[in-house]
Amino acid sequence: MIKATSIYGKPVCVSKEKVDLRVSAYGIIFYEGKLLLINIRSTSKWFFPGGGVEIGEKMEETIKREIREETGIRVKVGKFLTFEETCFYYDPWDKAWQNYSFFYICKPLSFDLTEANQIEFDEAEKPQWVSLDALKESDFQFPANNIFKKIKKIYEKS
Repeated sequence: MIKATSIYGKPVCVSKEKVDLRVSAYGIIFYEGKLLLINIRSTSKWFFPGGGVEIGEKMEETIKREIREETGIRVKVGKFLTFEETCFYYDPWDKAWQNYSFFYICKPLSFDLTEANQIEFDEAEKPQWVSLDALKESDFQFPANNIFKKIKKIYEKS
């Protein structure tokens, strides 16, 4: 059995047969003191736009594609910020992933957000520019809460 964290933040033990390997990439996008976030349908918590790297796709391509699909904007991928390794259990599908997530600072090249998610069965919805000062760690879906802590420290130092 493998220890995982469910979408609802609870510890779960999952058989190895239910666990797949997943690599994902996400953008940290600031504009005028605000952070671009997407809402997770199942939990109503925030996450950063991005998602799974497809076979043969470079991480930079993934970030651009996923951000465009989830938010409607184009970005320039910049500096690598951090990496997060998790074992994530998705309750609605009774499925888990050993997930390797890479987070990059991105610069927005457009600003008009899409009204709704372009992918019907995706968890990401309602992209929004949110003031960094209005956010707290508990507003974020795991493991985005860990990334938010790092961003907040960087922001407070500048």
